[in-house]
Amino acid sequence: MNKRQVLLLEYLMKNIEYLSANQLADRYKVSTKTVYQDIDKINDFLKGNSIETEVIKIPRKGIKLLSQLENKKIHTKIIKLNGEMKESFSPEYREKELIRKLFITHEKVDLYEFSEEMFVTDSTIHRLIDKLNSIFISFDVKLKIKRDEIILKGNERNIRKALEIFIVKFVSNDRDRFKNLELFFSKEDINNCQKSIVKLSEKYQFHFTDEYLYSLLLDCLIFKKRNEANEILTNRLSNLVNDVNHLEVYFFAGELLETILNFTLEKISPYEIEAMAYNLLAFGFNIQSVEYMKNVNEQVKTLIQKVSNLLSLNLTTDEHLQMMLSAHISKMIIRLRNQNFISNPALEEIKKQYSSLFNVIWLSIRTLSQYYELSIPNEELAFIVIHFQVAIEKIMKPLNIVVICQNGIATSELIMNKLRRIFSSNEKLTTISLRELDFYDLRNIDLVISTIGLPELNIPVIEVSPIITKEELRMIQQFYAEQSTDNYRMMKTSLNGREFNVASLNTLLKEPKLIKINVKNKQECIERLIIECSIGNQTEEFRDSINQRELLGSTSVYTGIALPHCDPKVVKQSELILMSLDKPIEWGKNQVSLVLLIAIAEQDIPVFKDSLIALYSVIENQNLMSELMLMSDGKKIKNKILEEVSQNAR
Repeated sequence: MNKRQVLLLEYLMKNIEYLSANQLADRYKVSTKTVYQDIDKINDFLKGNSIETEVIKIPRKGIKLLSQLENKKIHTKIIKLNGEMKESFSPEYREKELIRKLFITHEKVDLYEFSEEMFVTDSTIHRLIDKLNSIFISFDVKLKIKRDEIILKGNERNIRKALEIFIVKFVSNDRDRFKNLELFFSKEDINNCQKSIVKLSEKYQFHFTDEYLYSLLLDCLIFKKRNEANEILTNRLSNLVNDVNHLEVYFFAGELLETILNFTLEKISPYEIEAMAYNLLAFGFNIQSVEYMKNVNEQVKTLIQKVSNLLSLNLTTDEHLQMMLSAHISKMIIRLRNQNFISNPALEEIKKQYSSLFNVIWLSIRTLSQYYELSIPNEELAFIVIHFQVAIEKIMKPLNIVVICQNGIATSELIMNKLRRIFSSNEKLTTISLRELDFYDLRNIDLVISTIGLPELNIPVIEVSPIITKEELRMIQQFYAEQSTDNYRMMKTSLNGREFNVASLNTLLKEPKLIKINVKNKQECIERLIIECSIGNQTEEFRDSINQRELLGSTSVYTGIALPHCDPKVVKQSELILMSLDKPIEWGKNQVSLVLLIAIAEQDIPVFKDSLIALYSVIENQNLMSELMLMSDGKKIKNKILEEVSQNAR
């Protein structure tokens, strides 16, 4: 029952007299036809719960609950039902129900009947339709209203993609997501499709990862429900069967559709089989042509070389990295060409921990993206980041810590024992005497811990007592935590002892003029930033590039800053434009109060690469970001950033 039907039943429980259909229609602002339909639903509810009464309709008398003796039992069931219905009339529930009816169960949806069912006005449903249309616009799929009926318009292939994306975003990325598919599909259909996939996987001796299994299961369910409604694909992307390397996946796809649709192969459209075959390839079915893989391997080598150049690290000899990237990217290309978008539950955490590398990969992968004419979303980018991070950690430089102790061997050993409990065994701890300090090369030292006062050094120094106190240990632990972040290690490894040139960052970062600005949303923010750019950068292609990057995934960071990027090929003058907001705005999954527009021209990337990596390393400093948000002087904001980056890069 819906909310209105519950209220109607409660009203009938309180009234022992007959009530006319017109009285009830006026009370609930519905037609008498709807009243009678509601009574049928109520009686189904009573019967389904073994309650021995019913709502009766007697001509010329009216409507009433036959017996009041079961009221207590009815009330108990209603309390339980209300608990289940709390979420049922949320905006999300309305979205889900409309999508389910139009895309999956193919019901005829009357605007006014649906609004009554959801217990909202027709204006609310109009707004819901507008919202869904804004989501589906990129698929050229639209919901329209014709003679009060809500109808679905669009190419069948696009309709399926739009439905898939909606469900992926609607269903949470947790361990219950397989169970949550029951919000859209029957349990029986889900189980049957799962069994079909498992059975054929065993036959063809190929097993999908959990991530790909979920995506393939969702596609199977969509194929099944659309075919049952006789909504069939009528065109192909390309002729898959012309390539002998793909015949096996074509057979797998045909058998899979035979099983889930319960049709013979002759009755299934070849376009449906080819579409399913492309999905299987996208989800990891391991059959690729030799020429295709050779081509992918060449592009992956180029990608690794570009990342190596930007980071000043040699990753080109890492065969494992080459193998893992080729395996992932070969599937990714097919996925994106076929518009199969996978979710990445760890996306936000990867952006948080590896923000420097994330942005370096984005800069580097553009060549591959352009070669295959693909836009690579953040979800795919994050998987590639992890492969590179694994390779980088193999050559990541340890922290170098020098300990200066004035007293004897026993005291020195006691201090070292305490420090070894704090620092990882990978870090390098060295003890020297004060005499040796004048001759010691400190260029690659990250921290000096000393029991005596020292002249000012160009690196961090923590002075401690001969017997280190708890407070001093806490200070050392805090320093270690800050210096152990992946972004900091990335910067130190990339610089590899080279002195950071703060002058290049000073040139790049313009003195902020947009301080405490009031904007309503992300788009208004981007427009204000573009106005502050140099004249050469104030072009439509510059603006489009920023917006296209945002469509691939939010550039916001958990520390309260957003980093909109522009494609280097459309940048005429390299610059960084910073603005602060008077109050936070929503930017992806984060609330941001600072926005830094990053525009680096293609030819300037080698010049400014150190500046970018050093800048990324301080972006995750929550204290610094909070301090910048409170500042109201543009010159001081810029100086603070330069000071912090310089200190961090020592």
